[in-house]
Formats: sequence, C-alpha cells, structure tokens
Amino acid sequence: MEDILKQILSKLDNLEIGQGELANGQKALEKGQRGLLNRQEALEKGQQGLLNRQEALEKGQQSVNGHIIPDSHFHFNPGENLK
Repeated sequence: MEDILKQILSKLDNLEIGQGELANGQKALEKGQRGLLNRQEALEKGQQGLLNRQEALEKGQQSVNGHIIPDSHFHFNPGENLK
C-alpha cells in the first residue's frame, strides 16, 4: 500500500512539473507571437514608406516630364560635400 502511495505522489509531482513546463512554454509562445506581430507592423510601415517614396518619385518624374529644366539650373561642384 505504501509503494502505491509513493507512486501516486511521484506521478503527482511529475504532473506539477509538467504543468509548470507547459505554462513556461505558453509564455514563450505568447512572447514569440508578440515579436511576430511587432515585425509584421514594422514590415507594414516599411511597405508604406516604400509606397510613399514611389509616389514621390512618380510626382517628381511627372514634374520633370512636364517642365524642361535647363542644365544651367544645376550647379555641381565636384569638391562640394553632398549630404
């Protein structure tokens, strides 16, 4: 009878350990999901930034196509620090 009780207590201990490991795994999963959501948001912001740049390039191209800009309007000094 005593051996049976020891086995039951051992199994209960293993069950508690397993539940703790499961809880830790759940927390890790939630953290990973938050990380994926953050990356998704960053990707969407990056895509929006690219779309904004594309629109700006298209507007600039339309502006250039609509107006011929003489070369005399461009001043370039090769020694100038361009930023």
